[in-house]
Amino acid sequence: MMTGKQYEDEAFASRVSQAREKVAMQAEGLSGAGFNDISFTLREGEILAITGLQGSGRDQLADALFGVIPHSGTLLVGGQPIRGGIARFLKRGVAMVPRNRKERGILKDLSIYDNLSMGFINTLQKGFIVRPPHEKARYSRQKQALDIRADNPKNPVSSLSGGNQQKVILGRWLETKANVLIFDNPTQGIDVGTKFEIYTLLLRLAREGHAILVFSSEFPEIRKVADSCIVMYKGEVNKVLSREDLSEDLLMYYSTGSNVEEKLHA
Repeated sequence: MMTGKQYEDEAFASRVSQAREKVAMQAEGLSGAGFNDISFTLREGEILAITGLQGSGRDQLADALFGVIPHSGTLLVGGQPIRGGIARFLKRGVAMVPRNRKERGILKDLSIYDNLSMGFINTLQKGFIVRPPHEKARYSRQKQALDIRADNPKNPVSSLSGGNQQKVILGRWLETKANVLIFDNPTQGIDVGTKFEIYTLLLRLAREGHAILVFSSEFPEIRKVADSCIVMYKGEVNKVLSREDLSEDLLMYYSTGSNVEEKLHA
């Protein structure tokens, strides 16, 4: 009622997985601070959700998959092992829309232009000169593709709504030609209308062949976009649920470790 629009879940409920055969990212026995022995396979066109309660290791795993914190075990991107920091992950086509957008995503004192272009400048830019026509072209391309609503791209990115800031961050990484996209709480602090826009964008990106990881604690969000869901508990994978098995009851059952407690008291 506040937005003056109606949002339907039917398009999300009836959608078909776009997963392809080619593997984009694979983790085998991945361990680090806060998580242990994590394994999964993510294919191009697939949306894999990872969830868990606070302290489940979900946040730390998200950071490790983008090179923020170190890990042991094997992580493959495009079939090749990867280690190192964020710069190396970016050059291998891995990008992240982080949680806590204002703290970790935007540079609030810089312009919309600068925030959108910095991914390209740090990965694909040749030479030291930032050319305004190229910067304008990048912005125009993503403004149209993502429906970024901004009066003037020279304004500070902080002048935008939360949803449009999130779109700028996503546009930043799309300009790097990233194939693996990590979304960490992608609709945090965003109004309901823009949430549906983000969900629609996720499905579109999957259709285009991007491999997508969504870290989220919101069941409605997971249900709308995920092909399958890893449920974490105390730093480990407690259950992997297919889209057909996804329900709020099961998600909470495994997130709280009820199955583990039942075994201990059996």
